[in-house]
Amino acid sequence: MRTLIYILIILSFLVSPIFAQSLITGLYAEGHDCRIDLVWQPVSDPGLDGYYIYRSRYENGNYIKINTDEHTVSVYSNFIGDNVRPYWYYVRPKINGVEGEASAKVTATPYTMTDDELLTSIQKATFRYFWDFAHPDCGMARERFATYDRHKVTTGGTGMGLMTIVVGAERGFVTRAQAAQRVLQIITFLQDTAPRYHGAWPHWMNGTTGAIIPADYVNGVPVIASDIIETADMIQGMLVCRQYFDSDDSVETEIRSRATQLYEDVDWEWYRRANETDGKRLWWSWSPDPNFGWNESFSFGGGETMNVYLLAIASPTHPIPASCYYDGFGFEGGYKNGNRYYGYTQWVSYFETPMFWTHYSFLGFDPRNKWDNYCNYFENSRNIALIDRAYCMAKGYPGYGPDTWGLTSSNNPWGYGAHSPGKAAWAEDNNTVAPTAAISSMPYTPTESISAMKNFYYNYGHFLWGPLGFYDAFNFDVPFDPDWSDYLAIDQGTIVPMIENYRTGLCWNLFMSNPEIKPMLESIGWATRADNGLNYEYYEGVWNALPDFDSLTPVAQGKANNFDIGLRQRDDYFAFRFKGYIDVPRASIYTFYISSDNGSQLFIDDVMVVNNDGLHDLLKKSGNRNLTKGRHSITVTYFDNDSDQDLIVSYSGGGITEKQIQVNNLFRCPENLPGDFSGDCLVNIDDLKIIADNWLNGYTFIDFAEMAEHF
Repeated sequence: MRTLIYILIILSFLVSPIFAQSLITGLYAEGHDCRIDLVWQPVSDPGLDGYYIYRSRYENGNYIKINTDEHTVSVYSNFIGDNVRPYWYYVRPKINGVEGEASAKVTATPYTMTDDELLTSIQKATFRYFWDFAHPDCGMARERFATYDRHKVTTGGTGMGLMTIVVGAERGFVTRAQAAQRVLQIITFLQDTAPRYHGAWPHWMNGTTGAIIPADYVNGVPVIASDIIETADMIQGMLVCRQYFDSDDSVETEIRSRATQLYEDVDWEWYRRANETDGKRLWWSWSPDPNFGWNESFSFGGGETMNVYLLAIASPTHPIPASCYYDGFGFEGGYKNGNRYYGYTQWVSYFETPMFWTHYSFLGFDPRNKWDNYCNYFENSRNIALIDRAYCMAKGYPGYGPDTWGLTSSNNPWGYGAHSPGKAAWAEDNNTVAPTAAISSMPYTPTESISAMKNFYYNYGHFLWGPLGFYDAFNFDVPFDPDWSDYLAIDQGTIVPMIENYRTGLCWNLFMSNPEIKPMLESIGWATRADNGLNYEYYEGVWNALPDFDSLTPVAQGKANNFDIGLRQRDDYFAFRFKGYIDVPRASIYTFYISSDNGSQLFIDDVMVVNNDGLHDLLKKSGNRNLTKGRHSITVTYFDNDSDQDLIVSYSGGGITEKQIQVNNLFRCPENLPGDFSGDCLVNIDDLKIIADNWLNGYTFIDFAEMAEHF
């Protein structure tokens, strides 16, 4: 009998992981505001079911298991909700259904953080999604967290993760060498293992084999295809890494070499389909399967896709025409908005805009101090965030308020949806709030975003906070469940870079320093100089024809990007006078056109060239003027009665076919040499900020002595 007992004991040690030494190594505890985080080395045993975490108030006290289900990642965040006392912890692995030996005990104390410390704390927790939860074989970001195929990795989310890793290295979450090694692991997998079609990766892949995981099925048949938008998100992250890892170290050198080659390999021109379509737009995807090809693809613009067009135009090897920016991304002018919602002008995009449209393209591309023909995208993104917040405050849904806002594409209790103000075919509002929406808008709305972040953290953190930061979303009508809320790579992926762009501009500065970016902006016609734009005067009143502006006092005045009536403060009974200078490329006869509803006039060198005055619906008129090369004064006046509001100013001549006057050809200063800030060109503080930014980026055009004289 005794022999049988000995045999059973020996067998139990062979089949049951009750180890004399714990498999949990490297465990440490960190105190944060209202919480304690635990991190340890993952257990590699293939029979691992998960981990159990035990807690006590005292080192030798009674330890209680604080998670009911197996915890499946080697990071745990114990949200306590106060900063009263230290706690002690140990962790046990569960392998093949049996708990193993306990780890060593660790302790930490939560403490009250400043706002700046809390920002770092939230960045560090979110960083772990892309570090601790990354796929172990390739380093890429997994698509989701809960109850999901953990071999499924995402291209776009990993591109965001690359920027997150850069921030993590800069803030000391990991060493620079560790970050470089992980980035190289990811880029090597993408170059040597992952499939590419004309240089573009698919949306999803298997993180071990690289095999495509289809994003679409037709009649049950998987569509094996590339995804050019996901590819652009990846390239954006690679270009940030290429500039950050700039040492002669062999790993960093290889990062730069591979990132450059992968960018040059993307055949953006192929995705324009110029031989089969008008070639004005890019197309989303392409399948090598002859049964599909382009059949499941479509052309696109607007929304989240600005970075796709910018990177395609900037490509050193396969560029698309710069005209595709306005024709494709801008929908040939159809992307313009100009309406006011809750007192804020939205220059482009729809009222029903999910907030991620203001994040994805601007993780790397810095929208400050530059304008296309439509707007400054920093101002537009700021106003979209403020519109979203105002909408939530006015909506009256339970829970919505000044510190609980942020509608974007996210998980919800019924699946996944593109949430936004209003109701559109592509979006809806079902009382689901995603923390990423407000937090990732921090560069645009720091006060409102930080207030929302603190509300999510302190008031909802007991359920909304998890091991990898904020869960994806919550709904005020349906009880919270981390299984439906989950974590999603593309929502976690904007948080760390955008907080950092608010704090230091790190990702913006790195991306904009790439040598391909400045020539691309110039080819499109973006304005990047302090003296670009026009001066405007805004008036309110009731008129049947253009008034005598010199006899009126403007309600508002300032700098306009172009002939932008979106600067109005109401939708009827107003007028504008725009004054500045237009730079023409050569001596020629130029034709100027005004389309307006109601009346308008255009003057060149104080001579009326186009008279489109009076009460009328949208009407286009033109006139000619012989001009010498260089700058000429331009004045455009406009009034609106109670009809629609439209004003489009265009020109032709000097080798230019008719097109809208571009913002980079408009100036507030009369001389060809920037820096003449006399008269109409007095410098204000906003100009000074732009000048300093331009100077720091190598645009040294300003005579600072003269500028200071007229400040």
